[in-house]
Amino acid sequence: MKNIFAFAALLSAVSLAAAPLDLQMPFKQGRKTPVSWWETQGKLVDVDGVKAVALEKLQKLQFKNSFPGKAGDKLVYEITMKRDSDNVSLRIGQWSKEGWIGENFVLLKGKKEFSVVKGEIVLKDAAAPDKAGVLRKVSHFHINIYAHSNSKGTVIKDVKIDFVPAK
Repeated sequence: MKNIFAFAALLSAVSLAAAPLDLQMPFKQGRKTPVSWWETQGKLVDVDGVKAVALEKLQKLQFKNSFPGKAGDKLVYEITMKRDSDNVSLRIGQWSKEGWIGENFVLLKGKKEFSVVKGEIVLKDAAAPDKAGVLRKVSHFHINIYAHSNSKGTVIKDVKIDFVPAK
């Protein structure tokens, strides 16, 4: 009997090791609040029969729901995208129970043709206490993809993010 419980515990731990976040991908035309999990100022475009989001400079693709997490947890991403030039970033807004901590981000090195950009971002607690002396610890986060002021020709075709809890 002990072995059965140990095996069940092992299986549940393995299944949590890298759980994909439900970002409601691929993109769908006409999905609006509160049904959709994303919104954008960009345009929904058709690329080879698949919906994608075209971002001009200073536009973002925002995943609306926040997800629970703590310091040391990793977000492992695979983003299918293209960009003609300059900066596009994946931004992870970090929150504590007391409020905003800050943002972790990584520049996405997409190409002029569609390619998959892979990497990871680690969640971190606040670096210093706030004015009230509270060191804010990550409790949840949200995700944005942002086209910077010098960005041109950015098209996001697919976003996959796996949540890997800290050990």
